[in-house]
Amino acid sequence: MKRILSRSGFAFCFSILILTACQKEEPYLGKVDVRDMYVGDYICDVTKKNFQTDVILNSYQDTLKIVKQGDDKLIISKTQYIQLPEVKYQENGSHPMYVTLATVVVFDKDNLNITHGHDTAFYEFKGIRKR
Repeated sequence: MKRILSRSGFAFCFSILILTACQKEEPYLGKVDVRDMYVGDYICDVTKKNFQTDVILNSYQDTLKIVKQGDDKLIISKTQYIQLPEVKYQENGSHPMYVTLATVVVFDKDNLNITHGHDTAFYEFKGIRKR
């Protein structure tokens, strides 16, 4: 009986060793570029406001194209009336955020919110990614 138990124990351990040795390993993908999730075209409602008086100065619809540049920057191009600067990634726990001196870009899944302005008149872009 001892001999049967030792052989079955040995067979069990050997089969576990074979099964774990043959498991498929996940390939190492390296550093993931978070910007890949947010590049593309966005349709935006744009509002130009005076933030001191909360008066809307202008509103229109625009299509933005967001592309990667360098190691950690994005460029927002193809705007109709305003040239937005390149923005740099900044760690922010809940949503990816890109910033520059007077521009903040926040991504929330397929939604895009941009605030831009140097003086009392500033622009707000609220958009969704085109599919």
